[in-house]
Amino acid sequence: MTKLKAVLYARINDREQTQAKHRLEFQIEVLRKYAKQHEIEIIEEFIDDKDSNITGWPQMSRLLSDSNHGKFDVVIVHVLDRFTDELIETFETIQSLERDNIELNFLINELDLRTTFGKTMLQVIYSLTDLEEQALARNCS
Repeated sequence: MTKLKAVLYARINDREQTQAKHRLEFQIEVLRKYAKQHEIEIIEEFIDDKDSNITGWPQMSRLLSDSNHGKFDVVIVHVLDRFTDELIETFETIQSLERDNIELNFLINELDLRTTFGKTMLQVIYSLTDLEEQALARNCS
């Protein structure tokens, strides 16, 4: 059996650095442990730790640029909201990876994005996340 080759993707923005569940170290540790448990070879780790409002996500851009070279089979991300910010961006990124025959694996949100049900659940999750962010913004103002 051929061993899957994976890249790991993790990110935070500056305002989240103090929140333990999103710390880069935590994300990377969980991703590495998952890969080891499933005998997946880690080819590279793409880590974005900049404020998206200032610099974008350069490592995500590099990951997508590298995806069409056949170096890896799967992208592993800790949780959906560590992947992209917007639903449309998520679907565009998924389509790009699918064109390159690359699987996307979220450890927390176990979604099969190859199915209509999985893509629908993705939309629901993003909608609920958006509602939560709006409620937090109202409570903090």
